[in-house]
Amino acid sequence: MQVLRILAALALALGVASASPVTVDASVTVGNLAGGNAACGSQRVRKPWSSLSVVEKSLYLEAAGLAIKNGVVSDLAAMHIESMGEAQAHHSCAFFTWHRRMLLAYEGYLRDLDPKFACVTIPYYDAHTAYVQAANKKCKSMYDCSDIFRDMGGEPSGEADMSLNGEPVSGFKVKSAVFASNCDDDAKCGYMVRNNLKQVRVPSGAGFASFQNIVTRSADYATFLEGIQFGLHNEIHNAVGGAMATFASPRDVFFFSWHGAIDMFVHVYHLCRIGVPLTEAELKKSLEAFSAATQKCGGVSGVGASTKVVQKMRVNGELVDVTEHPTLGKYFAHVGDEMWNYGDPRQLGDYSYSYELPEILTKQLLSNKDMCAGFNRVAEAPAPTPAPTVKATLKSTPTTPTKAATATQASKNATATEKPTLASADGSDSNDVPTVKPAQGYGGYGGRGNSSYGHSSGSDDDDDSAEDVGAGLSGGVAVSVGYDAYGKDLVNSLTTHSGIIVSDAVANATAGVVSDVGAVNVTSNANKTAVATTGDYWVWVKTTYDGLVERLEGNMELVAQQMQLIECQAFDTVFGVTEFSGEFVKNFHLASNRPLCGKKVDEIEAGNVTVAVAATEFKAETIEFADATVIQTVIDEFTPLTTSAQPLINPNYVHTAEAAIAAGADAAATSAPATASKHGSPTQSAGTEKRAKKQKICDF
Repeated sequence: MQVLRILAALALALGVASASPVTVDASVTVGNLAGGNAACGSQRVRKPWSSLSVVEKSLYLEAAGLAIKNGVVSDLAAMHIESMGEAQAHHSCAFFTWHRRMLLAYEGYLRDLDPKFACVTIPYYDAHTAYVQAANKKCKSMYDCSDIFRDMGGEPSGEADMSLNGEPVSGFKVKSAVFASNCDDDAKCGYMVRNNLKQVRVPSGAGFASFQNIVTRSADYATFLEGIQFGLHNEIHNAVGGAMATFASPRDVFFFSWHGAIDMFVHVYHLCRIGVPLTEAELKKSLEAFSAATQKCGGVSGVGASTKVVQKMRVNGELVDVTEHPTLGKYFAHVGDEMWNYGDPRQLGDYSYSYELPEILTKQLLSNKDMCAGFNRVAEAPAPTPAPTVKATLKSTPTTPTKAATATQASKNATATEKPTLASADGSDSNDVPTVKPAQGYGGYGGRGNSSYGHSSGSDDDDDSAEDVGAGLSGGVAVSVGYDAYGKDLVNSLTTHSGIIVSDAVANATAGVVSDVGAVNVTSNANKTAVATTGDYWVWVKTTYDGLVERLEGNMELVAQQMQLIECQAFDTVFGVTEFSGEFVKNFHLASNRPLCGKKVDEIEAGNVTVAVAATEFKAETIEFADATVIQTVIDEFTPLTTSAQPLINPNYVHTAEAAIAAGADAAATSAPATASKHGSPTQSAGTEKRAKKQKICDF
């Protein structure tokens, strides 16, 4: 069986190469990393929980239950709580990357537990679909709108208090089998605690217009990060409550499904705005790929693309780099220890992965050429002419990336082939624009023996001359600018369009359709499409969108801004925006108890922002557009979306966070993580070796 898996992995790797203009020679080594793709025989694809079959759900829950039983979930929670790592993870621009690395290690561990788990992936929580169901009055609460809470927890019962990794938590018991072996610090076992989700509504931040606004108007990674972390991310943590309202949140395995969704959002952002794989140089310098060390996220700066990820665990009482953990270390060591190593999930070597995206995001956002310029210039560009077969070491004529078209420009020039603006993400001269080498699709950007589905990055030097492009490259994929190398199947499955899609015919024909496949009940793809395109909510969204496009002179950023404002206002009228609990604000060191939509409503009511449209319900007949004078005021007042001018974390905590991040930088500079051998087996490197000699962690 193992031989078959290896052969399948080899076939997959060769298939990737044959689809590209570069041919791999016979020296390519197919990796077989612990928990990697080779053991499964295919690249992993993460799916929404609701898309899994009964068998797939059962298999994942069994693996997650073993991770709880074996103490691994508790160890990951301890890492999440540790002060230096926690500060970097939640109070800097490392938020997405820190958690991406954690998820990969957890997923790798699950897949390595037993051969039957070799293809397990983290299922994510699709909050946007739950929101649309609630807006269409198909369900009322998070529990009713989201099967993941019924399957991964179950009915809430009596109230209880727990102590998890030293963090006090309280809520209602949920006792599904996945928590059978869960025990708190005082040996209270067999359950987890959450809020009573039968009485909690899907949060305001899960609205389509809010996500569209954040994706399409965030000109850089830092702005997008703030919009997600301090928006929907925090709202779901607060809504679920219990452990999720503390930094011991990984003790509730729903945490991994929620952060799987957060990770998916980053992927959608890059698909929408860029659309093509980035090279190593671009990942390090593009402000759409990562933040500059001088940029602030939440109010704290100091983390750039070359910053080391600070993740520590205690081993025999000593705080060590996570790669030195006897059980989990190897799963953290495979990809790398710098932020940029994790910039593209499809370029992580044997740990590469992709997503089955929600139809709401593919049909209503990505394929809308007026909003997602990067994705749609890929869809409309012809495939490149294959180059002659060459050896793995190659030379190319470098080109210089130019500024990507904005969403507004995209509507005028949908076939533009520009790449994103490049600026230094580590504080260097912004005029130092790197040359572009062929993007190594499916390659390993982690620098530790990651060659099974692409190249080994080799030297840490930033010399990207044509002569060095192919050094150490195995199976690189040459990509023409403007052509997609990692999402062709997704691109080909969608029809490029303008605006919002509404299909009553699909709704009438497919509502509630469920197919029986053996012992597995599977909601049909047609029904998923119905949720993504039908009902009063989408008619309301389309009517608003079309009216704003007409009145706002085609300024799509302004359309996105106004759509978020009206959605927040309508949500507050219909459901009421829920404030963060006092405990959540304290635990997460927030500056305010108001979620993003609440702040938008406050701005409208205070007269600090002018709205072009208003509505009292998610029904088209309640929409009222402002007169021409007000519309002109809206146009005149418009300003681009940027990171918050005020700290989003408690100002009194900013200095504490900065000190903890600096301490993490010092710790990373004086220790070396585990490295991997040629075939991915972790070995301990000398503690005196300091990759930080080239690039100190925070680039202050």
